[in-house]
Amino acid sequence: MKKLFTLLFAIASATAYAEPTEVAPSVKTPTSFAVFIDRASYDRCREAVEAYRAAVQADGLGTYIICDDWQSPDEVRERILALASDKRMPLEGVVFVGDVPIAMLRDAQHLSSAFKMNQAADRKKSSIPSDRFYDDFDLKFDFIDRDADNPLYFYYSLRHDSAHHIRSDIYSARIKPVVREGVDKYEALSAYLRKAAAEHGAANRLDHMFVFCGHGYNSEAYDAWAGEQVALREQIPSMRRSGHRIACCTFETRFPMKRYLLQHLQDETLDIAICHHHGSPEVQYLNGYQDVSDARASIANVKRYLRSKTVGYDDAEKRIGDYMNSLDVPRSWFDMSDSTRMVDSLYNRELDIDLLDIYEAEPAARFVMFDACFNGSFHLDEYVAGAYIFGRGKTVVAMANSVNSLQDKWPDRYIGLLACGVRVGQWARGTFYLESHIIGDPTLRFENAESVGGFNEAMTLRARDDKYWLNTLRKSDYPDIQAYALRSLSENRYRDIVPLLVSTFRESPYGTVRMECLKLLSAKHAPEFVELLPVALKDDYELVRRMAANYMGRCGDDALIAADVEAVVNAYISNRVTYHTTDALTLFDPDKTAAEISRRFAAQPEAAFGESNEAAYLDRVERGEKSLQRDIEYIFDTANPQKRRLAEIKSFRNYHYHRAVPQIIRFAEDVSQDEELRTAAVEALGWFGLSYQRPLIEEAASRLAAEDASESVKREAQKTLARLAAY
Repeated sequence: MKKLFTLLFAIASATAYAEPTEVAPSVKTPTSFAVFIDRASYDRCREAVEAYRAAVQADGLGTYIICDDWQSPDEVRERILALASDKRMPLEGVVFVGDVPIAMLRDAQHLSSAFKMNQAADRKKSSIPSDRFYDDFDLKFDFIDRDADNPLYFYYSLRHDSAHHIRSDIYSARIKPVVREGVDKYEALSAYLRKAAAEHGAANRLDHMFVFCGHGYNSEAYDAWAGEQVALREQIPSMRRSGHRIACCTFETRFPMKRYLLQHLQDETLDIAICHHHGSPEVQYLNGYQDVSDARASIANVKRYLRSKTVGYDDAEKRIGDYMNSLDVPRSWFDMSDSTRMVDSLYNRELDIDLLDIYEAEPAARFVMFDACFNGSFHLDEYVAGAYIFGRGKTVVAMANSVNSLQDKWPDRYIGLLACGVRVGQWARGTFYLESHIIGDPTLRFENAESVGGFNEAMTLRARDDKYWLNTLRKSDYPDIQAYALRSLSENRYRDIVPLLVSTFRESPYGTVRMECLKLLSAKHAPEFVELLPVALKDDYELVRRMAANYMGRCGDDALIAADVEAVVNAYISNRVTYHTTDALTLFDPDKTAAEISRRFAAQPEAAFGESNEAAYLDRVERGEKSLQRDIEYIFDTANPQKRRLAEIKSFRNYHYHRAVPQIIRFAEDVSQDEELRTAAVEALGWFGLSYQRPLIEEAASRLAAEDASESVKREAQKTLARLAAY
């Protein structure tokens, strides 16, 4: 019996730790691609996997298949690095098929666009699922442990000696089936791979795009929405040709929008759909309540709102009483009968798109970009982007975010490259944040409609070739190719990059190229950047104005006060620009800002609604200063609860009160303060990368990194220095 048990154990061990399967490319191509897949998925879907590989190779991309019983992300990464080191066919990208380990990243929130959740919360929710672990070779991590409930989750902390910016060396993507009751995930995976393979032979030209903007998004800033439509036609010149079109609509086009949007998404001729809206793992949020002027309809909206705020709560009667008192509404408006709840449920379901809608709709857009939070939560069983590609429609690839995401992050940067025969993954590599992911086949590409030769391969093979990029910049009249050339020169630290960016900004007729110049200049610590911001604030392209307004607040330089106040007082059209310029009023020196507001209104008394707004702006500056001083006093007072003090310190990550930097430094260097709070203060200083106080922060961080007795403070100071250097 003992011998039998030993034999069975040996067989089981041999099965569990079988030798990896590796299939090399069968064609010689300028660059290569790799499919990483778990053994169970490969065994069950081998025919479909090989059909997909054959299709990718037929499209000119030699493809590896790497199969194993992956025990950790480190195993996968090690094999990727080995492939990438082979210069005979440089690795362009990878795709993770099936159950490939997921890196759950911590201590790296500054590499995301918006995620700032307290890491003391549930690790599954306070970590960022991210494949930057695999595709950015300069990032370094310390392994923490494996999740006890979900063995695919592996937790890592970003190291202090890592790079602290994202520059992905290759692109990566996920083809991870959604898990649905009654659906075999391996059959679903095989069906998807066959669909992706078929699309490679379609010879499809990018000639039909659809763009949607949802409630509570940039569509409510009409100048922003109009600017994007102009920019897209600038980025893809072929869209101006007969038979080509970009269809655009917002949540206001129809009410409810859901059926209309689904109808568009099912158009068989649709190539790309861009969806700007709010989101969750399971929902695309499209509409709020309908904007109405009729009194009865307005009351119906209020009733619906009130019911939503009270249903399902244990203290429903207390909540009802509170709303009755605060809003002066009658008790009858809180009808909680079963019939009313049913009506509300049906009404709300028509406002948004959920997973069931997607499965039933069969979306046809080949590529869908979800500029939304959580729609790309590939680590979960079901997620919006997965529902699109694994549905019965023709969607084969999506770009989506695994956690929450920022509105103002320029999601369609370089999108024009897709009309030049560039693969979706190669395009996405230039736009990655920690949370952004390609879901589906990253090798999909459209026909080269712009007569641009070999650019996809050049993005890998000529990445460090300054001569090539300078020549490309001078000879190409294609805006996004110019923009990408500037980016490459900037990343290569081309010696004359600052004057090149400044001159290009001042001379280029393309808003997107000017936006690229401004974004790249923001990382150069050059005085020319500050000098250019007032010019950028009056640019024709709304996104340039919007980002200039954002950068001014993040800089805090006194030289920018006059331009910011002028923009506020003259109330430029875009709500998003006004939001940033008004927000910046509290970030500059308060006395100088107040003086400039008064001077501006004295010289221009008719501006921006006159005396009432002058008083409001002055009050905003005064209240901001008082609030800041209260917060500083609260942080230093050891008698206050530590949890609240910690929250106040972390708030400086979002609100860059530049004048508070010396006080934050003083707190960080005060050894009598709690170590956790001091570490948080040092971490907060790392978010001031554009601040005019940056030299002061660097000096303090250098002292702490060299001299402080606390290892936690030392490591965080090293991280802060690395982050500041990355700007």
